[in-house]
Amino acid sequence: MANEQLTRRDALKLGGLTVLAGAGMAAMAGCSSPKSKTAEATESSTGETTILEADGSVSARSHYQWLGSEPEVDESQVTEVVDADVVILGSGHSGTQCARTAAMAGAKVVVLESQTEANQFYYGEDIGTFNSQYVQNMGYGPYDEMEILAQLQRTAAYRLNSELCLNYIRNSGPMADEFIALVQERKPELLTNMNIQQPSTDFWTDKSQPQDMGNYKTYVGTFCMRSEILDEVATGVGAYSTIGDCETLVRQYAEELGAEWYFGTTAVKAIVEDGKVTGAYGKTSDGNYIRFNASKAVVIAMGAFQNNMEMMKEFYRESWELQAKDGVDAFSDPTDESATRDTGMGHKIGCWAGGRMEAGPAASLANVSAPGPFGFAPTLYLNSQGKRFMNEADFNAIAAQVQRQPKGLYCALYGANYEEIVKRGGTNHGGTDFGQETYVAQWKEDMTHVVEAGAEGYLVRHGCLTERANMAQTRMYGANDLKTLAGYLGYEGEAVQNFVDSVAAYNELVASGVDTQYGKKSDFLLPIEAPYYAAVDTSVGTGATALTLAGLVTDGNYNVLDDDDKPIEGLYAIGNCCGQRFALTYPGILAGNSMGQAMTNGYVCGKIVGNL
Repeated sequence: MANEQLTRRDALKLGGLTVLAGAGMAAMAGCSSPKSKTAEATESSTGETTILEADGSVSARSHYQWLGSEPEVDESQVTEVVDADVVILGSGHSGTQCARTAAMAGAKVVVLESQTEANQFYYGEDIGTFNSQYVQNMGYGPYDEMEILAQLQRTAAYRLNSELCLNYIRNSGPMADEFIALVQERKPELLTNMNIQQPSTDFWTDKSQPQDMGNYKTYVGTFCMRSEILDEVATGVGAYSTIGDCETLVRQYAEELGAEWYFGTTAVKAIVEDGKVTGAYGKTSDGNYIRFNASKAVVIAMGAFQNNMEMMKEFYRESWELQAKDGVDAFSDPTDESATRDTGMGHKIGCWAGGRMEAGPAASLANVSAPGPFGFAPTLYLNSQGKRFMNEADFNAIAAQVQRQPKGLYCALYGANYEEIVKRGGTNHGGTDFGQETYVAQWKEDMTHVVEAGAEGYLVRHGCLTERANMAQTRMYGANDLKTLAGYLGYEGEAVQNFVDSVAAYNELVASGVDTQYGKKSDFLLPIEAPYYAAVDTSVGTGATALTLAGLVTDGNYNVLDDDDKPIEGLYAIGNCCGQRFALTYPGILAGNSMGQAMTNGYVCGKIVGNL
């Protein structure tokens, strides 16, 4: 079928949690404790190695098979010394925002970035925020902060740091307002096609309240940063996002305030003196070392670790095991040996300095959508056996549920009233965006051709996510009878009759007004009647993780904690190096909350360290 080559957005499809790219840096066999340069390895009954301290004790790092030995840097190798107040390791979304607010506080800031200036790349396009003035001026909210906090905690089974969550909830709005204002002042054309992701106001009529999906609520506050509105599908993550250009304006503003960027310079270790982090070593692209002295703070902002297979095995073992039962060795080999970012180097630097990783189960950005151009909508989902398997209005459950279905396919099934079903969707990642009117008009037009396309299906331009990326899930199939449609989707044998029977059983629940099978909210119980429409995902058991969300343990001020839960003086972690922001799953509270949190981490942390 057309338009089905693999992209990073493909990796956001459901199924197991495989990794997209492989280990750019192979993990070394042993690891040294930050408490002592000498350690002893012992073999456990499971065959894994426990690294004991010199005194025979166990530390948080004793079971980290992935950590490796901290690099040795001889001062004679140092070709330059740079003095600063704040040294930031990495300039993705969190590092860039941190540099701006720290510089605004009057601190002398330097930033190490492994990418070259010409190749600097920022992930994503959707910025999830709460209660920005910009959004309130559109009539949405303001929303209850404690209700938002409670939802985030419930979704993560109460494994989050509430102070970090509140930092996000209370500061993401002001961060976004300042961010948009800066772009508006310096390069307003970047905002020409920006919109706020919105639900359908035909159904969600009260703009002051969140959308109640039954088991959770969704909120309006996602800034969708796009440069163009294309009629065709674009290939690749951020294919026409403006986020990179916007963050470049933030960097330039920070530079005007005195912040300095060292591009092509990779952080390799923190400098620890008498228990305090006083700087970091960076290695340039030509192999030289620079010593960066920090009088106030070193901030780790070096991204995620989906390109480190050893770390993936440690922190995403559930995914590893689930895929193994389907015959897939998820983390056996790197799929991108050239990967140089998101290798977990920031996490390693924090651990070598005495910090530790948060306890699992870890979350990842993988449970993003459902098959079809409408993404996650509360319609009917059927597995490879043609059977219903979940409450389809519960976004937070979809990854875990799909991963546990029989290998093969699953589908999202709609009836003639598909538009009414889609209108009931929330603003979670992968939800249909009614704030982009062009998208709505396009999918409505495309859907009129689906039934006549028969077994070939019809490529419907989707209505969710900022970029119109190739999700390989935009092809819809339509028919006037269910058995024909089941055949188009790939169902065979007994599964075809199950398919038909499942629709009949669902329609009986709809008629009764109560979902006694899985408890879907009655507002979302609409009949599935001819003509029928469906989209199929064949990746169950072979899906992917596009972004890891596990990080170092910090306090509410982003200060990295040691084994005794005491702050390591001078060391901070933000963005995807900061832990206890997510657990178990990516929350469906609103789209872009990973990037929104990363930017807000930097925004708040910069103020903290800049004012030390």
